[in-house]
Amino acid sequence: MLYRRAVWPWLGFKMLDLNDMIIAQLKERDVTFPNVKKGVLVAMVTPGSPVDRAGFHPGDVVIEFDGKPVESIRELFNHFLSFCFMVLLGERF
Repeated sequence: MLYRRAVWPWLGFKMLDLNDMIIAQLKERDVTFPNVKKGVLVAMVTPGSPVDRAGFHPGDVVIEFDGKPVESIRELFNHFLSFCFMVLLGERF
């Protein structure tokens, strides 16, 4: 029997789903925090990681990925995995 294992991509950042309470707290700390209702907050970026090389910084808010709206970490990963499969199958670029 042949066993295979899934290899999940390592991106190198920690994220937090935004909700009304977290958004209000962030706006209290920083009046320049974007006016969003939902999204994903980039809480930490590992130096030298793929997201660091892509230009992400702690405090960034992801509200869209590849033209699709993002309201949660789950949605972000679903969009990311779909994007990766399209690239692997040659349907992208």
